[in-house]
Amino acid sequence: ARHAYNWGNAYIKEVLELREQDKSIKIPTAIDLHKKLVAEVKSQHDWYYEVNKNVPQKALADCRVAWDRCFKKTSKQPRFKKKGQRDSFYLESGTKAVPKIQ
Repeated sequence: ARHAYNWGNAYIKEVLELREQDKSIKIPTAIDLHKKLVAEVKSQHDWYYEVNKNVPQKALADCRVAWDRCFKKTSKQPRFKKKGQRDSFYLESGTKAVPKIQ
């Protein structure tokens, strides 16, 4: 989750720098971020296929919410996440997969 959040945060910062020169560039939504993550980053990091798909999706959604708060001036610019400080991740369903016994 931290990797996806930090990647999304860095990508939005890049877009904002480009947007200073060309105002027609759109700031990506959480869905746009996830599509780009799947297209570009997942192929470089095989371990993304070992985690639930909701983990990076929620991290990118949280990143986008943090930027929305920054744009509305209700909070400061989002910081990058550090390992070992309030580590957490999100799973959508509260169920656990149990192997079948035959």
